[in-house]
Amino acid sequence: MSASNLPADERRKELLEALKRVKKALEPGERLTVLKVANEAGVSGSLIHNRYSDIADKILGKNRRKREEAELDRLQKDLAAANETITDLREQLKAESANVRRLASINMSLTVERDELKALVSAPNVTPLRKK
Repeated sequence: MSASNLPADERRKELLEALKRVKKALEPGERLTVLKVANEAGVSGSLIHNRYSDIADKILGKNRRKREEAELDRLQKDLAAANETITDLREQLKAESANVRRLASINMSLTVERDELKALVSAPNVTPLRKK
């Protein structure tokens, strides 16, 4: 069986061994990464992330979960704020729509009044107050 077609339990053992080797080889201050372990084991980083998430957690440590939870909390707060903004904007839109309807009604009334005045002025029995 080729190295790329190992059964899952053998692959897990291989990855854990690669993790130990990489940890030993790390220089002081050098970070342990999934990619380093993946390269050592001859697999892709995505294989470790997708198929062996428990090993990825060991590599990345508990900080990964804390960072993800913090990011999730931040995104939920951002979503709540966005929803509040949307609600406020909907209320403003509703008020402005009512205002537009009110102004359209006034405009229609003024248009009718203007047309009535034009009709009165053009009547034969109306004398203009000033000469044109």
